Amino acid sequence: MRSCPSCGAPAKPVDKFCGQCGAQLGTVTEIDGNEQTPRAPAFSKKVLIVILATGIIIAIAVGAIFLKSEGNATGNPVAANRTPSSYVIIETEAPLPAISTTPLITATPSPTAIPTTVTTPKHSTCPTDRRLCGTNCTDTLTDSSNCGYCGNACPRGQACVNGHCMLDCPAGKTACVEGCFNLETDPDHCGICSNNCPAGLVCSKGQCAPPPTTINRAL
Repeated sequence: MRSCPSCGAPAKPVDKFCGQCGAQLGTVTEIDGNEQTPRAPAFSKKVLIVILATGIIIAIAVGAIFLKSEGNATGNPVAANRTPSSYVIIETEAPLPAISTTPLITATPSPTAIPTTVTTPKHSTCPTDRRLCGTNCTDTLTDSSNCGYCGNACPRGQACVNGHCMLDCPAGKTACVEGCFNLETDPDHCGICSNNCPAGLVCSKGQCAPPPTTINRAL
């Protein structure tokens, strides 16, 4: 019975591939009614002789090359020991060094740099109600040259009030945004600018107060 050499599954004589694993099945011949797998043919005698002769030729060639290279390494001993019968020493005069006509240049030492000390001015520390304008601590609420901020100068005839340029009021009156007012008696600017007294009150000595009462005496 024929079987697959890979998986051992049974196969028919006409099958070329195994039905189980797909392996290729070799051809068989029947001997005495039994199926036999053909064996690979052995090498012929002529092929063996050719291989043996080729190996011998290669070995001879390698040996000849080795012997030739060894002979070149040793060299000719007669030629190596040969010494000259006579010799002549030839001396040549060395040229004298040329005299330089270039004048010598003497290096002049550079002057030593004198270190200079640069003094950095310290920034002034102003009080909390002042501002540093340039090098001075300025009250920007009242300074006509720096009114509100540094460099803001009020025009002529105006004064700096609370950081605003206002009219320069006469004595007894204070400059407010709306104009000049008497802060002692003005009910709309009582004590300070824009301080309005409530209805029914008057401004007396810079404070909102009830109006004075009058007493009628019977005659």
